[in-house]
Amino acid sequence: PRGGATKGGGPPTAPPLDQSLSNLGINLACALFFGFLYKRDADGRDKQMARISREERLSNLKCELAGGKVVSLYDLRGFSRVVVAAGDVEYCSAAIETAEALRDPLVERGVLLVPVVITDDGGISGNATLPQVAEADRKFRASPVSVDKWRRWLDEQKKEAGVAEGKGVYVGLRMDGRVRSSGVGVPPWDRFAVELPPTDSWGGVMDGFDGRVGVDT
Repeated sequence: PRGGATKGGGPPTAPPLDQSLSNLGINLACALFFGFLYKRDADGRDKQMARISREERLSNLKCELAGGKVVSLYDLRGFSRVVVAAGDVEYCSAAIETAEALRDPLVERGVLLVPVVITDDGGISGNATLPQVAEADRKFRASPVSVDKWRRWLDEQKKEAGVAEGKGVYVGLRMDGRVRSSGVGVPPWDRFAVELPPTDSWGGVMDGFDGRVGVDT
């Protein structure tokens, strides 16, 4: 026919119907696949930003060392592996007592315990009932400063993790200040004493590589 028209009147370059449907299906599958990849990447970025924000706010919290010096957790990066143990007086006392049994290996590994008593009055009276930080505890234990700020941060993390109110929790940091592990119950001091290398065995830029970043529940 003139003009190159097909017998059915359609354009001569039009593919058969079954081929068109096949191409449409392939394009739709590709769009869904790339949409999935984009959402996964976006979710990953959101989680990473949330983690960075969480750890940044944690680094701004302060504690008092033996001798009265007040420092932020950020100031302790490269020097200590801070372990925060937060709960009622009984929980914090148990955390201190069980850590005492492994004091020497924990100190060798730079572990610094910060017990945070969480009570209805914001923890002020509760923290006063714990054993006082002595000079001998300089590298072993510190006291939280501005407990209300600690409580807000801890309450937020517990709510996000679905931890019931009143449960004692711990958060263990690496030398570089990132969260190494966390969980419910007394910190696993025996595990820390085995898994963590002594602070004088690595050093420098290697100090951050003392454990995976994650949460143990």
